[in-house]
Amino acid sequence: MDFTEKNALVSMILTYEMFAVPLAAFFAAVVSGLGGFGGAFLLIIVLTPIVGVKAVIPLISVFAACNNLSRVFIYRKEIVWRTAIYFTLASLPGVYFGAKLLEWMSESLLLLILGLILLFAIPVGRKLKKTDFRSGNKTIFAFGAIYGLVSGAAAGTGMLVVAGLNSAGLRGAVLLGTDAIIGFFNGAMRAGVYSFLGLLTPTMI
Repeated sequence: MDFTEKNALVSMILTYEMFAVPLAAFFAAVVSGLGGFGGAFLLIIVLTPIVGVKAVIPLISVFAACNNLSRVFIYRKEIVWRTAIYFTLASLPGVYFGAKLLEWMSESLLLLILGLILLFAIPVGRKLKKTDFRSGNKTIFAFGAIYGLVSGAAAGTGMLVVAGLNSAGLRGAVLLGTDAIIGFFNGAMRAGVYSFLGLLTPTMI
């Protein structure tokens, strides 16, 4: 490959990044806004070839915090704060240990896990939605703890939040608002932990 061909290839890559990333972020925000989860899948597909699989998860935490902050503003009157606080507190330890798992995992193992999540997220989400969980604080804490651990190590885990909130009887705008504040705090916490562990740096953002 001569110098001209290399320049053309670099130009094509830069053009792809310039247009694909903003478009993916926009559609990811729309998908998340409508259903409460799913936007991260689009970003994983677009960003992985650009930044690598180990960098995708920390970067998505920044997107999650920013995207959910706008949703918090839109649904601010619908948020069930008590449920959101219980869920968020339960997820705190898991976020840290999940991030440590991410730090430990090889790229091939992480790719396998993300592939399985992408493959099974929709059917698992539907199954969780149809399952009649016992309503109560214990159920919220259980979902929160699992969500914290899995979200710290991977992405596309919003169906766990939706399932947990469904078990508390939340539907419609109330569910979306409460999901948004949980997603904001989760994204911010993950970004902080990733930064502390050196997995997220200012140059990556």
